[in-house]
Amino acid sequence: MLKNILIYSWRILQRNPGYTLVNVAGLTLGFLVSISVFLFVYHELGYDRYHEHYDRIYRVESRIILPESSNLYAISALPTAPALKMDFPGIKKFTRIQFPMDLFVTHNREQIRER
Repeated sequence: MLKNILIYSWRILQRNPGYTLVNVAGLTLGFLVSISVFLFVYHELGYDRYHEHYDRIYRVESRIILPESSNLYAISALPTAPALKMDFPGIKKFTRIQFPMDLFVTHNREQIRER
């Protein structure tokens, strides 16, 4: 039975090579897109899953508003984490990532340089 199906498929493939090429190309493209979407979702859902209490990890973000755009960034002032820990007793630990750069803060038309 399988032998007959393969022979019949081979004959159709030889009679309609253009149609077969379009079908195989579409099937291949569908598989590639499906695998790519699966890998992207798997990576996004698996972020920080190697920690024991991954469901209790949070990230503080700041909204930076510029004249042409407004975006969220994972940056904040250095005293933010200790202040949050002091104000919220549910916070047990925190960590900060520092980048070697100077920040300029403007307050009442006075520009202050923060390291």
